[in-house]
Amino acid sequence: MILNDNNWKRFDELLNMTPYKGHFQIHDIHNVELRKKWGLSQRKIHDYLLAYIREGNGHYDIDGNICPIVPGNMILISPDLIHSAQQYDITPSLYSIRFGLYDNQLLKDISDEVNPFYIYYSPSNSEYYRNLMNEIYKCYINVSYGTNHKRLLNAYMTKILSDIYCEMSNEGKSYDMRLERARVYIIKHPLEEHDINELAKISGYSSAYFSKKFKAQYSISPKSYIFENKMKYSRTLLTEYNYSIKEVANKLGYSDQYIFSNQFKKTFGITPAKIKNSR
Repeated sequence: MILNDNNWKRFDELLNMTPYKGHFQIHDIHNVELRKKWGLSQRKIHDYLLAYIREGNGHYDIDGNICPIVPGNMILISPDLIHSAQQYDITPSLYSIRFGLYDNQLLKDISDEVNPFYIYYSPSNSEYYRNLMNEIYKCYINVSYGTNHKRLLNAYMTKILSDIYCEMSNEGKSYDMRLERARVYIIKHPLEEHDINELAKISGYSSAYFSKKFKAQYSISPKSYIFENKMKYSRTLLTEYNYSIKEVANKLGYSDQYIFSNQFKKTFGITPAKIKNSR
């Protein structure tokens, strides 16, 4: 794994923009095989590139960094990052996905909101990713999925990036899955009045130790994370399900919709009314 703090931070930023602000959308998928010669001239592209190496050898040059082409390895390159590639004696075969990040409301490409970065990764279970990339490719070329075709592809994209992120998290630092159980519980129950003692029990920690460990792992206190998740969910209710501001305030437990509106603006820098009017 070739990864520095900036690359990791930007990969984290990319995934944190979904599902509330944006979603991934696949532009194109290539199954590169049976070529006599392969390579990429120095270039910049305007979408993300995710590649899985099946066979062959060579290297990518990404912004001056050499990343060897090795079977089972994966490479993620963000938009506007200079890169090239060349083969050695064995022509590479690979899956290549081009995709973008799109705003949920405006449906415009917002990939450039994350600064350029790249990930070069050797997964512990490369066969899993090979099979997953193959499933994505088969879905891409098979239009029999009908109206759900694009939706399924985009869900696949979210899954594979999230899987890579989680696996890299476990390898790159001490990642406590007991805390993750509590975090997932918070996400799945955004309207619940979460009690720190109950969340600590889910993780198997005392309340004080749970709060300390949670902040160390996620760089945010449990209380702030609960509030942030609730605000993100309120935005989804306003924009995706067309609830009124008063209805959303009531769902979140606010007796006064104006208090809710003020906290919403402090969180997102825009009022709920403007969010609804921009749809």
